[in-house]
Amino acid sequence: MRNAHTPALVAASIVIAFASTGPLAAQQVMRGAPPAGPRTADRPFTVPRLSAPRSLQLADAGASIALPAGRAPLTVQANGVELHLILETTGGPSELTDVAVAKLGLATRTHGGDTLTTATLDSVRVGDVTLRGLETVVTQGMLPPGIDGFIGLNAFRDLLLTIDRGAGTLQLSRGSLPAVNGTDVVAFLDAGRNLGFEIALGDQNFPAVVNSMSDGFANVPPAWSGKVTFAGPLEVVGQARFGGGEAVDIKGAALKGAARVGAVSFDAPRISVVPNPAWIPDVVSLGRAFLDQATITFDQKNGRVRVTPAHPGRGPSTGS
Repeated sequence: MRNAHTPALVAASIVIAFASTGPLAAQQVMRGAPPAGPRTADRPFTVPRLSAPRSLQLADAGASIALPAGRAPLTVQANGVELHLILETTGGPSELTDVAVAKLGLATRTHGGDTLTTATLDSVRVGDVTLRGLETVVTQGMLPPGIDGFIGLNAFRDLLLTIDRGAGTLQLSRGSLPAVNGTDVVAFLDAGRNLGFEIALGDQNFPAVVNSMSDGFANVPPAWSGKVTFAGPLEVVGQARFGGGEAVDIKGAALKGAARVGAVSFDAPRISVVPNPAWIPDVVSLGRAFLDQATITFDQKNGRVRVTPAHPGRGPSTGS
């Protein structure tokens, strides 16, 4: 979604949600198009709980990967073929378009009749990290030209994943975060089957997910906007369209007071009020303007997230 300060018609991010561990099991899909069979706003299709890669190769020192600016995808080598995958940070699984699957000649498997198709990549090289046996959901359409899919958090489930937009890096390492302390390490919580955590907007707490495909600091569902205290009146700042549906208004204003994750505080950020499609649960969606101000580490094995003030560096997101 474009910067909330600039009126525009935007294609809003639509998010997949899944439970974070376990064997194949049906879960609601919150983004993308089904591999087969119809899907409408009131009929979500289902996805499995995708497993972590079967194995991985990573140096003891870890790896630092250049993080593309804006919405630019990561360039990876999948089965020796270059693909362009968007980093998916809400907790959704890795996905490949049906075109990419055909290009790679992958075998596919169906689940739940004809409602779900998956494929497994033998190897995915991201920078100096090689993932082997990565499960993906096969999707049709709804992605821009030149984008082959998404690399989701399931790809990094056995690693610490740090997003540092200030330094312009994606850092991968082994190990665990310290125990939850409510200061800089907080717990994952139920955010509509996403990998979420709690954020305070003023004096109210909400479940939130990090959505690196969104430009703003935070998007709040209209049903929750009455719980948020704004510094001024909400004003229409743009429009969003979900999956080819009707355009809806985006309203925005500065928060009165601070947003906080643990003890990390963000003074008077701009908040957008955007209705979710019917198949997206009510969560606060934290975008790239949040990531411009915070460095975040996911420890999926232990259900922990670390949030610290951003590394000074690249500057604010351009929304490109």
